Amino acid sequence: MYSEKLLYLSFERTNKKPMKLKANVDDRFPEELVRTLNAIKPHAAAVLQPFLKNTVGMGPAEFFVQHCDLNNEACAAEQGCVVILSQVSITDSRAPDDFRNARAALANLYIEAIQKYIRSDQRVQMTVSIHLDGPLGKTGSNLVEGAPVWFTGLKQSLPQ
Repeated sequence: MYSEKLLYLSFERTNKKPMKLKANVDDRFPEELVRTLNAIKPHAAAVLQPFLKNTVGMGPAEFFVQHCDLNNEACAAEQGCVVILSQVSITDSRAPDDFRNARAALANLYIEAIQKYIRSDQRVQMTVSIHLDGPLGKTGSNLVEGAPVWFTGLKQSLPQ
């Protein structure tokens, strides 16, 4: 079953192009975790500010948490999360390392938020990418990506 939880943001940004920050999460994530991710917007804005150098906030944006359409039952013991920051403009004040550092900062922010709600005996796979509005430097790609990250939760497991 497809369900979507939307939370819209609106800030001023110099180039007036909208950015979108989306976390696509496994349906098995606890509801309190989804609420936490829906409330992560000010923290995301704070970690992105040093790297994306927005003059006022993040810009006109959409921000939402979306449940996956379908779960892979073969991976029932594991969960997943995909975080995408898209429609990010390449500007003269943003160096290639700014985008890589912004991606790493977003990854750390989401890992910290998710770990609190996942049991220590459960694994989560997460990918984080930034989609730019044009190719970045010599790579010719408009994607800033890293390898998928696996981590375990911090919540104590119930004794058997």
